[in-house]
Amino acid sequence: GEDGLRDAALGDDSAPATKQAWHTQGTMSTDPSLDKDNPATVKWQWKHRTGFKDFGLEESARIETYFQQGVWMMRMKSGTGSKTNVREVYFYDMIQYDPRTKSQREVRRVPEPPALLRMKRWGISIASGLFSGDELWWKPKTKEFYEKQRNEYEEPEPVEIYRVHSVFYRIVMSWTFSTCSALMILFNSVYIWADADFNNGTSYAD
Repeated sequence: GEDGLRDAALGDDSAPATKQAWHTQGTMSTDPSLDKDNPATVKWQWKHRTGFKDFGLEESARIETYFQQGVWMMRMKSGTGSKTNVREVYFYDMIQYDPRTKSQREVRRVPEPPALLRMKRWGISIASGLFSGDELWWKPKTKEFYEKQRNEYEEPEPVEIYRVHSVFYRIVMSWTFSTCSALMILFNSVYIWADADFNNGTSYAD
């Protein structure tokens, strides 16, 4: 998606510990059978106030897949319908950020990515940025970078452009003004059509 945004499912740590539908209660694993490059066996964890806890297996595998694709940020969702909560994971900063509450939590990969995988990520990211015309294609993208980019494209509030409390603003935004403007445009269109098809004059005065 735009700017490397990806949608996936993500657990929400707001539920009680005994009813976590998305997260397990595990801590950092030392399982030697974990394949450092296999998304199905690598674990991702988020930092709770009591320590690091595992994402669900499916969510962890998705995070790892996007991590290996060389993106610097991905968007994830938890919940459904009106309770949907979007969060962002920044791989350079290694944090999970909630745009709604402005809170962030540390995340980590278990085991740590080997040097070869880090080089692979860097190469994929550089190639993607170069071919997409990114001005800073050689640089990693941080949370600060994406926030700055969003702020540059964010439209200012109307009050910053117009004097919304003035009488002229109320006139322009009124239904009467819109209707009269539309009728004038329609009348002008009809007049131009009639003048072009039926006016046989040879000068501007005619």
